[in-house]
Amino acid sequence: MSNDPHNCNGCGVNCATHEVCQSSSCQCVAPDVLCGTVPSQVCTDTQIDPANCGGCGAAYACANNESCVNGACVANGSSAGGNTITQPGPGVRNVVAVTVDNGPSGGYINGAFVSVQVCVPSTTTCQTIDHVLVDTGSIGLRLLTSGNGEGGELSLSLPAVNDAGGSPVASCAGFLSSYSWGPVARADIKMAGEVAANIPLQVVSEQTYGVPAECKKTGVSMDTLASMGANGILGIGALIYDCGYACAPGTVNNPGVYYSCSATTFACAIGTLALASQVVNPVAKFALDNDGTILELPLINPAGSAPTIGSLVFGINTLSNNQLGTSTMIPQDACAQFSTTYASTVYLNGFMDSGSNGLFILDDTILLGVGIHMCTGSNVSFYCTTAGTTVPVNLTATNSAQSGQNGLVNFGVADAKALVLTGNIAFPDLAGPMATSTSCGTGQAGGPAFDWGLPFFFGRNVYTSIENPSTPGVGIYVAYN
Repeated sequence: MSNDPHNCNGCGVNCATHEVCQSSSCQCVAPDVLCGTVPSQVCTDTQIDPANCGGCGAAYACANNESCVNGACVANGSSAGGNTITQPGPGVRNVVAVTVDNGPSGGYINGAFVSVQVCVPSTTTCQTIDHVLVDTGSIGLRLLTSGNGEGGELSLSLPAVNDAGGSPVASCAGFLSSYSWGPVARADIKMAGEVAANIPLQVVSEQTYGVPAECKKTGVSMDTLASMGANGILGIGALIYDCGYACAPGTVNNPGVYYSCSATTFACAIGTLALASQVVNPVAKFALDNDGTILELPLINPAGSAPTIGSLVFGINTLSNNQLGTSTMIPQDACAQFSTTYASTVYLNGFMDSGSNGLFILDDTILLGVGIHMCTGSNVSFYCTTAGTTVPVNLTATNSAQSGQNGLVNFGVADAKALVLTGNIAFPDLAGPMATSTSCGTGQAGGPAFDWGLPFFFGRNVYTSIENPSTPGVGIYVAYN
C-alpha cells in the first residue's frame, strides 16, 4: 500500500487527482501544488492553470477570455506585430510558455527560456528545470548539473548511455564559438502534454570526465552557469540527431562529437555511437506533434523591453493551433542552412537561430557604408552605429523563399552600447558580425553569412520543421509570418 494511489497508507484511501503515493503518503509531483478543499482537492500547476493562476482559489481564477501564463492571467489570442501568441493551459497539450528575461543568474540579454520536466525513465522521480534556453540552431537537450561548481539545477541521477563496447559515453557539443562537455544519459522529457520517453541527453559537467584537448579546440567552455547563462539548452532545430551518421559506426569522417570513456581511469577518446544512443531532438521523439515547432514572440519596442512572454508550440499542421497557412517558407539544405541576398550579393550558409542573442550578419566592412561599425570595449562582439542611439539603421535582405513567395525581410541595427544603457533585456535590433560561416557537406569555412538570431523572432511566429527519419535532411524548411 506504500505506493498505491487508491490505497495509500490504508485500504480505500484515495489520493487526489494527479497525486502519487510515495512512502505511504499522497503527494503532488513538482511543480504541481495541492489546491481546493476536501473532497475536491487536485494537484495543479499554478503557473498555467486558469482556475488557480499564481495561487489557489477563486481569487486567483482567470476570466473566461483569459489564459494563465507564468502565473499571470493574460488575454487569449493577444496580437503583437501581426502575429498571434497561442496560449498554454489545461487541455492544450502542445504549448508551453516562453519567457524572455535576464536568465537564472541575471545579466542575460535576449534569452528565450522554457521549463522542462526531466524524469528518471519510467518513474515518477522527476525534476523541473527552469530557464532552459530555446535554441532552434542546435540539436538536443543539454542540462547543467547542480553540483561541483557547475551551478545548474539538474540533481537527478540518470542512467548512463554506453557505447557498443560497454563503455560510458561523453559528448563534446560544438556551438559557433564554444562547446559543452559531459556524459550522455537517458531521461523521460515532459513539456505541456508531450512526452519524449527514454531519450539520450547531455549532462553538462566536467567533473566525471576531464575535457579532452580535442574538445577544447572547438572554442570556450559553456560548462558553468556563469558561462552558459542558462540551466540548459533545448536544441530543437531541423535535424533529429546532433551528429547523425557522421558519428555512427562505419563513419569515415568522424567529427569528434562522441567520446568513449573509461569508468576506471576516466580518460576519454573519440569514438562512434549508434543513432539510437546519440543526443536527440526531444520534439522529434514526442508521440504526437513531432514534426516541428513554432516559436511565437510579441513585437517589442526598438529601444528594447523588460521581460516579455511568448509561447513555444509543438507540431506543424497537426492541430488547429499550429497550422502553417500562408507563412513564408524558406527551404533548407541538409545542414539546415539557406541563402540570403543583401545589396545584390548572395550570401550562403545562413540559418535561423533563436539561441543567438543578436542578428549576427556579415561584417562591418560590408556595413560601414550605411553607418554601422564594430563596437569597442565590453560590447566588442556587437555593432554600433554612427548615430550612437537606440534608433535603428533600417535595412532589408531577401531570404531564398520557395517559388511564388517573397522572402524580403525588413530589420534594423541599433547601437549596442545605447541599447545596453537602457537597462532593458530584450532587443529586436541588437546585431553583430558573422564574418565566416561553415559550408554544408564540406565543413570548410565559408564567407560572411546571416545568423538570424532571437531579434528576428520578435513580432513573428517562426516555424522550424523537423526532418523525416526515413529521408534525413530532405524537405526541411523554416517559415515565418
